[in-house]
Amino acid sequence: MMGVEVTGAQELADKLRRAAEQINTDLFKWTLEAALHVEGKVREVVMRTFTKNPTGNLARSFKARILLGGAEVSAGVFSDLIYAKIQDEGGIITPRMRRNLAIPLNMAASKRWPREWGGKLRFAKMRGKRFLVDDTGKPQYILKESVAIKGRHYLKTAVTEARPGVVEILGDRVRLAIR
Repeated sequence: MMGVEVTGAQELADKLRRAAEQINTDLFKWTLEAALHVEGKVREVVMRTFTKNPTGNLARSFKARILLGGAEVSAGVFSDLIYAKIQDEGGIITPRMRRNLAIPLNMAASKRWPREWGGKLRFAKMRGKRFLVDDTGKPQYILKESVAIKGRHYLKTAVTEARPGVVEILGDRVRLAIR
């Protein structure tokens, strides 16, 4: 009769478990680092794309987030601004609460809503177009039933520009973790 004795199986299992935990921790950190790299590229591309009266609000609104789902770790860059998607993809904006959209015609008008003028605006029609004018007769807003926004596709540009950095961040480190 022949017998086989296995020694160190528990020790090997413990080492493999610790290695797996370390790889998961490292992958989480590297995924976050890659997402932060993409966040930076998105902000950079947004600032480069929107050069007329930039406030930086859209660029600053993008934040990297880790998404945990079971055994997977993934990340993304997201904005909570309601206009981020339409600025990227384009589309038609229509009013929800009123008959018309009031589009600001100057910097002063862009800093406040028409109702914040304290009743100092009145309707006027000039050359077939409708306006809200101030008490001097100067147009502050043009009234439109809808506005078509051309998509700027800044996210696609940012992802393309970020790709080499993400590959550098994750590619070499994943190979290192596997060795």
